Amino acid sequence: MQYWEAWAYLAILSGSTTSIMIYLLKKDPARLDRRMRVKEKEPQQRLIMKLSAVLFVFTFLAAGFDRRFDWSSVPAVLVLVADAVILLGYMLFVWVLRENPHASRIIEVENGQEWSHPARMPWCATQCMFQVF
Repeated sequence: MQYWEAWAYLAILSGSTTSIMIYLLKKDPARLDRRMRVKEKEPQQRLIMKLSAVLFVFTFLAAGFDRRFDWSSVPAVLVLVADAVILLGYMLFVWVLRENPHASRIIEVENGQEWSHPARMPWCATQCMFQVF
């Protein structure tokens, strides 16, 4: 456990995604199916998805090199606050999935799709975009 910060982050990341997947698998398999669609139709969107995958891997590599070569030092309190914010982000994501049963990884409109609370739409869209970053 020499790098507890990474283990804490991985626990939050894997625990959250696994919990969400198990919940959707049991309660709403159709929604899980929509969330698992990754085939983008637009070339620009495919490029963005590929770049985001590369950046995702790069962040792990950069953090590992940072730790190995002692490039920076982050106080433990700040690490714990950042982990709490990440966990809060996953909780907001679950809320968006609950509010929008048509939530999908790709942008698509389905027949009969409507929002239960139109006033919440800007908040949900903003939160989905926040998840990307």
